[in-house]
Amino acid sequence: MKKERGQALVLVALGIVALAAMLALFVNAAAFIIGSRAVARAAEDAAVAGLRTARSGEANINATLADQQARNVLRAELGNVRFMSESPAAAAGSAVVNVYAPGMVQVTANVHLCPPLWSCIPYSVNRVATLETTVNVAPAATKVPPITIVLPTPTPMP
Repeated sequence: MKKERGQALVLVALGIVALAAMLALFVNAAAFIIGSRAVARAAEDAAVAGLRTARSGEANINATLADQQARNVLRAELGNVRFMSESPAAAAGSAVVNVYAPGMVQVTANVHLCPPLWSCIPYSVNRVATLETTVNVAPAATKVPPITIVLPTPTPMP
């Protein structure tokens, strides 16, 4: 019988290639998860900015001002997202900002993320943030009176 040499070397080389592929997949998945969470946070912050344009006592949110503020915050927040295949201004410009009366703002951000190790295939991340608040200030007559607690007095023992 003839001994074959070098088989272990081939198996080790294939193992190293498989390990490198798994590491690349792990790095890309982690980058995608971190990027998608950053996009979700940016959409939430933009919706909060849109709600903050409302003034106390007004019946509705100013839709134009809320849209402008939401896009400005979205542009600034998307500047912190890594591995984007488009500029933050382009992503904020393509976002959909809906203002519903009296106090609801919905921001939909669609961003293309390129993984760091396979940058040829961009992944699309679509995140929606909807926030609602009451805009009108409650009248003073609806204030709840403070709660008073009455404790029973202990009776003396005979």
